[in-house]
Amino acid sequence: MQLDVYGTLRIALLGGGIALLTLACGSDYVEAPAQAPGREPAVNSTPDIDATVLAEVAATLDALAADGTNEFVEGVGVEQDLMSTKDHLPEGQSVVYSTSPPTSGDHWNPLSGLPRCGFYEEGLPNELTTHNLEHGNIVVSYNLPLESDVQALRSAINGVGLADVWGIARFYPDIEPGTVALAAWGVLDTMLGVDRDRISRFFEAYSGALGPETIPC
Repeated sequence: MQLDVYGTLRIALLGGGIALLTLACGSDYVEAPAQAPGREPAVNSTPDIDATVLAEVAATLDALAADGTNEFVEGVGVEQDLMSTKDHLPEGQSVVYSTSPPTSGDHWNPLSGLPRCGFYEEGLPNELTTHNLEHGNIVVSYNLPLESDVQALRSAINGVGLADVWGIARFYPDIEPGTVALAAWGVLDTMLGVDRDRISRFFEAYSGALGPETIPC
């Protein structure tokens, strides 16, 4: 992304773009309704967004504009080899990824739009969430059989302000039961159970910081 685009995004975030971010996520982490994967959730009707979150997003974009680098943070997740990314694929075409869950690769660009920030109990296709990763979003994939663990994960994510505009959480059966996996573009961190501090560190390190494009979800 060019620096002038960062500037435009920053102006939108701090100025008249509050409505834009409200459409994206509202003032709290959006509870995505149960629906068919690949369709946009309903817009959260909350009229504004917390000023602290706006400041955090603006600071993230300022830092990216200043150094223009995407960097892996030692000790926060495991760096993965990037898959080649060519063209956007037709919606419905499957991709074989090098990791589970994916951290890079080809993906869809559906006419219905990308998933917004939120918690998707019905799951989302890899080919959708990988596009979110390309935008610098964090994708939290979970396979937690106990409802108490699901609620603990919700609470942990709700406690991370950056998740309001950078985070997607989804049920994901293709990892071991009891597991939570945090993915950024080219980085993966897998844990047993819900580790609030580890989740927070991952968001702080990689929200908007990795990926060819930087676009809040």
